Amino acid sequence: MADYIEQIKEMLTNSPIKWVSMAGIQADIIEPCHVKLSMPIQGLHTNHVNTAYAGSIFTLAELTGGAFLQSAYGFDEFVPIVKNAAIKYVKPGTTALSCEVTLTAQEAEERLVPIRERGRGNYPLTIQVLDESSETVAEVNFTYYLLPVPPRQ
Repeated sequence: MADYIEQIKEMLTNSPIKWVSMAGIQADIIEPCHVKLSMPIQGLHTNHVNTAYAGSIFTLAELTGGAFLQSAYGFDEFVPIVKNAAIKYVKPGTTALSCEVTLTAQEAEERLVPIRERGRGNYPLTIQVLDESSETVAEVNFTYYLLPVPPRQ
């Protein structure tokens, strides 16, 4: 699992998505079944009224979910993609933002049982985006779809 942790960190700083690499998103915690990412609110992440840009808020939450799934299940069995997302913006973000997801190993395994039975499936995950005062800036209800990793050629 330690290899997965380093891969996740690397993907945040050297992503194939240029904007993610430029975003300055920090991996505060990446360990099995526990991820916390944070992002400064400056430069790329401010909008026309100098608060957190909605797209940046969403991206921080989406990356947190993907990093969590990979920290919990690795890269060998499933590939997560976003199937659906509903975001509720609660208040303007004016300070650094963070997202944290954690499950016990048992909870993580239980959530994967129906997906393993089908070989693929929906994985719902709600992620809070918090400011430095731990106030909710946004809440995102994701449905990730876990697909089997294609066979290597």
